[in-house]
Amino acid sequence: ESYLAVCKNDIKNLDEENGQAEILVNAQRIETNNDLEENVFYQEALVDLVNYNGTWLVDQVVWQ
Repeated sequence: ESYLAVCKNDIKNLDEENGQAEILVNAQRIETNNDLEENVFYQEALVDLVNYNGTWLVDQVVWQ
């Protein structure tokens, strides 16, 4: 089992005119193995967003 929580985000680039944004997300991921032991990981991801008809959608996620 695995859970993911966003701890912090930082807008790196926001271009509303062209409908593009880039956000750096800091996340905490908790995995539980078969013995119910938890492993905690902290990861960053660079998330590219595009605006489609007024809604921001995820275009790409690149884990750092």
